[in-house]
Amino acid sequence: MNHIFFDIFEKLPRVGPGSNPATTRAFTTLKEKKDLPEDLKILDIGCGTGTHTLQLAELCDGQITALDNHQPFLDTLQKRLDQTGLNGKVNRVKGDMKAMDFEPESFDLIWSEGAIFIMGLNEGLREWRKFLKPGGGLVLTDAFLFTPKVPKELRDFWDRIYPGILDTGQAKTVIGESGYKILDQFNLPSSAWWDSYYTPLEELLPGFRKKYADNPEGMGLIAALQEEADIFRKYSDYYGYTFFILEREITAD
Repeated sequence: MNHIFFDIFEKLPRVGPGSNPATTRAFTTLKEKKDLPEDLKILDIGCGTGTHTLQLAELCDGQITALDNHQPFLDTLQKRLDQTGLNGKVNRVKGDMKAMDFEPESFDLIWSEGAIFIMGLNEGLREWRKFLKPGGGLVLTDAFLFTPKVPKELRDFWDRIYPGILDTGQAKTVIGESGYKILDQFNLPSSAWWDSYYTPLEELLPGFRKKYADNPEGMGLIAALQEEADIFRKYSDYYGYTFFILEREITAD
């Protein structure tokens, strides 16, 4: 199944919802809320093919460690770095976000767009915190319900694909209990889901239906991806990605 997943996602402009304007807004907000060092050290967890990584490199003069566990994604990032001349600002690292061996408190900022769901918000925040300097920033996106009460079809969908999904109120509680202060938050607009993710995905799916017509696993994955786009088309008022801009509390244990 994994090879089919990557066969599809390696061909997308982005491997999840997001946009350069949203990345810029989040980073600009962070700069407005706290003083950042000139030699900013950033850990980008789950960088994928690096679309937002490159945007971060354009926005700051710091050094970015871009981590992902899929080498072809990192290879694509390298090609993009070669094209933009940003090689000196980004260090690619193949690794598992659940087993990182960086030095404790070695980063000023941890950035993660659309990847923390792999660990879950609670575990991710607590595990990653040890790599962040006291008072350092953590900026993330994840899928959240905008309200606790949602239509049954939508609830059933999330119970199948992400049983641990939280509403934004629950997320705020988890964030506080994990030793962080919320500096700001905002929801991604629908365009950040469609322009570089769902629209190109739906354009690719017919070709993959032909390619994997005799592969039940492949057809199951393709059907699941189409369902995901259809659910968002129908229920985007009830859920989406939220950017949380956080600060590690200095006094928390």
